[in-house]
Formats: sequence, C-alpha cells, structure tokens
Amino acid sequence: MKLIISLLLLSCTMIGLVYSQSCPFKADKSGSASATWYTAVSNGNCGYKDLFGPTGPGTDNIVALNTKFFNGTYQCGQCYRLFLESKSLDVIVTDQCPDAGWCDSDKNHFDMNQKAFYKLWTTTGTITSGLTFTKIPCPVNGNIKIQTKDGSHQFWAAFLVFNHRVGVDSVELYQGSGWVKLERTTFNYFVAPFPITPPYKLKINSILGESIEATMNGQIVAEQINDSGLQFNKLFDCGSGGQQTQPPTQPPTQPPTQPPTKPPTQPPTQPPTQPPTQPPTQPPTQPPTQPPTQPPTQPPTQPPTQPPTQPPTQPPTQPPTKAPYQSGPPKPCPNGAIAKDTGVMSGWSVACVDGSVSSANGLSMSFRKINSYCTVSGYHLLSIITLPILAIIIPVF
Repeated sequence: MKLIISLLLLSCTMIGLVYSQSCPFKADKSGSASATWYTAVSNGNCGYKDLFGPTGPGTDNIVALNTKFFNGTYQCGQCYRLFLESKSLDVIVTDQCPDAGWCDSDKNHFDMNQKAFYKLWTTTGTITSGLTFTKIPCPVNGNIKIQTKDGSHQFWAAFLVFNHRVGVDSVELYQGSGWVKLERTTFNYFVAPFPITPPYKLKINSILGESIEATMNGQIVAEQINDSGLQFNKLFDCGSGGQQTQPPTQPPTQPPTQPPTKPPTQPPTQPPTQPPTQPPTQPPTQPPTQPPTQPPTQPPTQPPTQPPTQPPTQPPTQPPTKAPYQSGPPKPCPNGAIAKDTGVMSGWSVACVDGSVSSANGLSMSFRKINSYCTVSGYHLLSIITLPILAIIIPVF
C-alpha cells in the first residue's frame, strides 16, 4: 500500500513538472506547496467582494496565498491548477493569508476555501506534502471589466480590473500629454490622484507583456462597471481554463487520431499527383524543342551554301569560254610552286603564286590553273600570224 501511495505522489510530482516546463512565466509559476482551509471567503484582499457578485469570480474554488507568494496583490485574479495524488483542482486567487504559521512561511502555501479543500483531500488537517501546482489561464467569460471605486470622482479615482485570463501587471492612464502609470494599492485598485477629463483611456498590461487599451467616454462615476470590449489573447501553454482536468485528456486523444488519419491520406494523394504532372510536362517540352531547332538549322545552312557556291561557279564559267582556244600541254610551276588561277602571259611563261615565272618562249598565251599545273589556253591572233613569218625570216639571216 505504501508503494502505491509513493507511486501516486511521484506521478503527481511529474505532472507538476511537465506543466512547469510548458508555462513560460516568472518565479512561482509552478512547484510544490502546502495547504490549509478557511471559511470567511468573501471580501478578500483582492477587492472582489462577494464571490458570486458582479465583480466576484463566480466560483467557490478560491484560495488565499501566503504573504510572500501573494506579492502585494500581484497574484490577484490569477489561476492555478493543484495536483494531489490522482486528483486535480483549478482555483483562483482572491485573498491573502497573513496569519502566523503556514501563511507566514517562505514556502508556497494555499489557504483554500473549505469546500475546495475537501475536493482534493478527504482527511481533516493540513496538506503538508505531495501537493504541486502550476499557473494556468483563468476560465473567464467575456471581456476584461473595470470598476471605479466608491468615492471616485473627476479629481480622484481608483480602478479595479477583473475578469482577466492572465494576471494584470500594471495599468496606465492617458490624458492629453501621454501615458501615466497608476499606483497599485494593497487592496488591488489602481489609483489616479489627479483630475481626469473624459474621454480618457486606460492601458491594461498583462504579466505576459500584452497590452489592451480601453476608451472611457463618460464622466467618472463611483462603483460603475465598464466593459473594456477586449480580452488578453496571449496565454501561457497550460490549457485554456474551464474544466482544467480535461485539457490533459484531449491533447492525447486528438493528436494521435488526426495525425495517423490525415498525413497518410493527403501526402500520398497531393505530392504524387502534382510532382508528376507539372515537372514532366514543362521540362520535356521546352528543352527538346529549342536545342534541336536552332543548332541544326543554322550550322548546316551557312557553311554548306557559301563554299560550294563561290568555288564551283567561277572555275566552270571561265574555262569553258577559253577552252576552244586551248593548245599546248600543261606546264608545271618550278620548284613545286602553285600556279595562279588564270591570266595572260607572253610566250611559254607561267605565272605562279610564289611570284616566279616559268617561260618556254616569247609567245603570248592565256592559262588557267589545273591542280598544280598551268595549261596554255590559246594563242592570241597576233602570235598566230607572226610565228610563220619569223620561221621564214630567221633562216635567211
């Protein structure tokens, strides 16, 4: 039996540690504590008066904190989840416990409403060990509300801020020249000890750094409750309030159910459908069309057209014209020189590319290049007439 109790206490401690790590907040956001109970629960130090009145929390699950933990009304209106063995209970701070003994110690202590105390503990007496706690958002309904204190008027006023999800850190009032931080009293009101001219604004700052601004249009009226129209949205990760025993149950139920259902369905459906459709369509269309069209068209058109057009056109055009007058054998250029394409020379001379001349006689002739030889393409008319006369005259002399 002792072993079972020890295991239960250990499990409660571990739960408290888990919540401690998930709630980003200041000191005393979680830990261990002791607990007692009391009965005079209304008109607490936080100024909420009747628990079920217009400014009250609307629940019996209220606690008074020891003086050090209470921290000068700084904890007013903040909520905690208490764990003991296999039970848990959500409570809201409405009062301070300044008595000697448990409430006067440095250890965290919850002095609970008697009805709330016995929801956790069935034995009379004090809970001295095994109790752990963590800070949570309060399960409030509606917006943050502001009440002016009795005795308030246009030259002096005090404001009670209540019905907030997380704790209030400070309140500022804006009037003409800028924001003025209001003093927080030991009875949880924020005091403006100077004249106030409507309309005026109140900036309410949460313990998590969020701010809301409420505009007040009317005159200061004592004990009047105004709805700010706003609520804190920045919460620490400790559940959403309400039935605080359910959040630990719902998270394990929903996540395991949805992830296995949706991930297997959507990933296989959407990823395989879109990737094969878009990527394969665009890459094969653009790359194969442009490369084969431009490269093969330009290279074969320009190179093959120009070389065969110029060389073959000139040689066949001129030779056929002078070909009927061709007589005489081809004559090679000396020393392996290359003959010029065409030309006229006197005698059996050949004009070559290297500048040399191969000559056999003084006759004039035209020639054309055939490979590395020069071919006599014909005599001029003068040469034809002169040659027989010279053949007769020379022997006479």
